[in-house]
Amino acid sequence: MSDIDISEPLSDMLTPLNNEQKEFLMNNYTIQTYKKNETIYCEGETPTHLLCLINGKVKVYKDGVGGRSQIIRVIKPVEYFGYRAYFAGGNFVTAAAAFEPSTICMIPM
Repeated sequence: MSDIDISEPLSDMLTPLNNEQKEFLMNNYTIQTYKKNETIYCEGETPTHLLCLINGKVKVYKDGVGGRSQIIRVIKPVEYFGYRAYFAGGNFVTAAAAFEPSTICMIPM
């Protein structure tokens, strides 16, 4: 995964930071790959990371009646997700799964 440059996808986040903060961020992120339909997080889990989609597509959904799921949002590359529950002080109220093979940058909160 060393060939993935995350500075471009995270450029909006890096701009207001000083050099020490940028270095801390660049030393503490994790890159994770997911196969199609692989779960990223489940409803009810406690959020621990800010997620940034590097490539691929991710669906955010809620499980419904009869085992059907309702897609709430589709995440496209260079979009952040998975942070609202953290700032609200609660657990995830949705779930997320890879809609196609995806690479995600996980930044600890």
